[in-house]
Amino acid sequence: SPVIEEVIYDSKPSSIRPFKKEADLIGKPLYKIKFATEQDGLLGPIVFYADKRTGKLVGGEIRF
Repeated sequence: SPVIEEVIYDSKPSSIRPFKKEADLIGKPLYKIKFATEQDGLLGPIVFYADKRTGKLVGGEIRF
């Protein structure tokens, strides 16, 4: 089950990668959707961002 939280960023965190190059995610209400996996200790969780107004996925986070 994913963990979902509402976020609004004042500046772009370095870990977020927008799906479209021109996407501006700063100051917009987003849903941060985090999925835990068995590899979280090594790679971190799987995280996606969805636009709160449209529900469309707009970005994700890099797993290290």
